[in-house]
This record gives sequence, C-alpha cells and structure tokens, in this order.
Amino acid sequence: MKQAKACVLTINGGSSNIKFALFEVGNLLQRILEGRIERIGLQDSRFIVKGLNKADNFSRPATAANHVAVVGELMDWIEKRFQRGELTAVGHRVVHGGPKYFEPQRITAEMVEELHQLQPFDPEHLPEEILLTEAFQCRLPDLVQVACFDNAFHQDMPEICNWKWGLAHE
Repeated sequence: MKQAKACVLTINGGSSNIKFALFEVGNLLQRILEGRIERIGLQDSRFIVKGLNKADNFSRPATAANHVAVVGELMDWIEKRFQRGELTAVGHRVVHGGPKYFEPQRITAEMVEELHQLQPFDPEHLPEEILLTEAFQCRLPDLVQVACFDNAFHQDMPEICNWKWGLAHE
C-alpha cells in the first residue's frame, strides 16, 4: 500500500489576491507548487499555478468573488490532485499580531477573536487574512492552521529603532 505524502499549504493573503505554495514534508520541505489567485472580487480574476509537475501549470479565469470563495476554489483544485489526508496543515502569513502574538503558533478561536480587535492597525490586509483562516476552518475544521506574524521581525530591535520607526511600546 502506497503511503500518502504529507503536505503543508502556505497562504499569503492580501487585500485583492492570495499567494500560496504547497510543500511536501520530508527530511526537507520541497515546494511542489506555487500560485496565486489575483484580482479577487473583480470580473477578470485569475487562478495561476506553477508546479514541478508540468500538468499543474496553468492560468485560467477564477470565480473569486471574495476571499471565502477563493478558499473554496483553491481547495476544490487541491482536493482533485491530492489524496485525502495528504494536506496536514495550513500556514498563514499574518501582518500583525499585536503585542501578544509574534511567534508562529497554532490558530485558535481566541486568537482569531483578538486579531479582529487589531484590524484598525492594518485595515487593508488583516481583515482578509482573518477571513482566510475562518474559511479554512469552515472547510477543513480538523486541519491544523498556524499563523506566522510579520511583527515578529520587530521583536528584537533595540528600543531606539522601534522609536524611530514608530514601533515603540507605550
């Protein structure tokens, strides 16, 4: 019996697009495909994929009315190509986790609620990133989701740098 491979999907959600990559887990992570769905909410949305397998390479119109629909279209496509159980986790790039969230960690309902409170800090990206995590939760409730926060970069900067760049703690 063939053992199913384990794969991790990474998501980088923006205000009008998402970028994604699928990695096969082994001794090393190997990116087996990458892509994007762009112009979300517009009539000329595109779904673009480049993969190691040439059959996975395409660019086609997308039915991307919103970020929730994008998750459906992306997962429909992934589930046609991979066995059930091969997708073991989704990693999300999240722009800002406030003072509490800066290290990569599993997404919980509590975290999502707190991220909702932080939306005013980045109203162009954070709302869509939250929608993506919620859409994956609805589609695949047992799938592990992990958030990696951009503000992790600033955690070890000297206070003078944080002050200069407007990141000083109050």
